[in-house]
Amino acid sequence: MGVSEGTGAAIASANEIARSPCRETPAPRFRGAPAARRRAKGRGRKALPERGGAFTVRCRYYALHVQLITVEGQHVAGKDRKKELARQRYERQQQRRAQEAAKARRVKIISSAAAVAVIAAGGAVFMIVTGKDDESTAAGPKCDYKTAPAPASKDVGKPSGKPAGTGTVQATVKTNRGDVEMQLYGAKAPCAVNSFTHLAQKNYFDKTPCHRLTSGGLNVLQCGDPTGQGTGGPGYQFANENTEGAKYTEGTLAMANGGPDTNGSQFFLVYKDSQLQPDYTVFGKITKGLDVLKKVADDGSDPKGDGKPKKKVEIQDVTIAGN
Repeated sequence: MGVSEGTGAAIASANEIARSPCRETPAPRFRGAPAARRRAKGRGRKALPERGGAFTVRCRYYALHVQLITVEGQHVAGKDRKKELARQRYERQQQRRAQEAAKARRVKIISSAAAVAVIAAGGAVFMIVTGKDDESTAAGPKCDYKTAPAPASKDVGKPSGKPAGTGTVQATVKTNRGDVEMQLYGAKAPCAVNSFTHLAQKNYFDKTPCHRLTSGGLNVLQCGDPTGQGTGGPGYQFANENTEGAKYTEGTLAMANGGPDTNGSQFFLVYKDSQLQPDYTVFGKITKGLDVLKKVADDGSDPKGDGKPKKKVEIQDVTIAGN
């Protein structure tokens, strides 16, 4: 009887059959068997099988029985083994996934802690490096007036890096066409107001023309350049302020610049709502004298839309309240 390859089953050998219980169990005797053998012998017939014949038959049956049990047992054991291996494999996978998840959580927590440490370290460095400046900032803002690439058109020096105050400042620009009164935002744009006040006190603006008048989408009168060409400045420049969400509506006072953080002495007065990107420091508003500006605009510019005012506009003096 054959067994498929790979099942692991084994057939009992002849020795195993010889050692099996069937050898120890005698075959039952047939009643009258000796007499029958004698009669058969006397007649020349083949005798009935001895006890061994019955034993052989019974052993063959037992061997078959052993073989079937062995094969079936091996098959059942093989299925159970496969199930056990599958279960162990599943458990190992689950354990590995749990370990990977735990590792990922640890990495995430460590990264978060490192970020907090970096932020804390950054704060510590700021306190160590700029501790003194921090104290001065608590008392008031500090301005950085850097030397400009071009020399001063009219040299009056740099303003103090520490503004005198951060409240509103009243200023009056006296022109040959009339006076324009303004309120300066010392709190919102302290460095711009500090610079404007410094230049006014040093008579920087006296006898200087307003060199540019625009109309259309941009409606402004631009002043503050002693050369009258639009290229002059005080010899220093400073950073933008108060530009976030800035709107350039009628009456706005703002700094002109040649790019980010290049503020100097030139400024513009908005006589009508204008469309501009929020790139220009708003440092005050016009409180009186808009009618003067609108008369200047009505006279037009040369060339039309963007050029010098047709009728000359000259600043005679700028006064700061209390000075």
